[in-house]
Amino acid sequence: MSMDKPFRVEVSVDAPRDVVWRTLTEPEQIRHWFGWDYDKLDEEIHVIFVEHARLLPPDRIELFEDGVAQPVEVLVERRWAAAFGAFGLAVGVLIGLAGDAGPDPA
Repeated sequence: MSMDKPFRVEVSVDAPRDVVWRTLTEPEQIRHWFGWDYDKLDEEIHVIFVEHARLLPPDRIELFEDGVAQPVEVLVERRWAAAFGAFGLAVGVLIGLAGDAGPDPA
């Protein structure tokens, strides 16, 4: 399977934007959703989410691999909630492959 094709993954999260932002950018928060634990997990999180990341608050993170940025965006959208017959806010996290977004910050 080729990873050269652009992709987009959207995840809706029932949480305020600032909580989602902290969960995606603070290493102690990231640790909680990584899904596994091992001796070098903190080091791995630091490399991926600190050394090879560019934070563009309040809604965009660029994670770099081989000089190519993979953007993560936190979006707040108004959506119709048919079950409740009202509009509401949904926080979405978009992850995609973008192309060259500039030099890797590491």
